[in-house]
Amino acid sequence: MLQQDGTWHVSAFLDMEVASAGDCIADLVSLCISLAQVLPVTSRWWEPLFAGYGQEPDFAGLSAAPLRRLVSLPATHLAWQW
Repeated sequence: MLQQDGTWHVSAFLDMEVASAGDCIADLVSLCISLAQVLPVTSRWWEPLFAGYGQEPDFAGLSAAPLRRLVSLPATHLAWQW
C-alpha cells in the first residue's frame, strides 16, 4: 500500500498460498520475519502494512505461542541475513 494524495493505492500484493489456515497471528509473525529479512529498517515497511488494517496491532496483548511455533520451523525457513 502506498498513501498518495490522501488516498491509498495498492503497490503490490502477496500470494498467501502458504498461509496457515486458522492461525492468522502466526501468519502475520511469519510474514513480518520474512519482510524484515529483505527490507531495510529505514523503509519502515510495517507502517503501511498496519495502516492498511487501520492501526498497529496490540503487541503487548499477543500470546507468545506463535513465536514458539516459529522457533520450531526448519532453519531453511528462517534464513536470517545479518
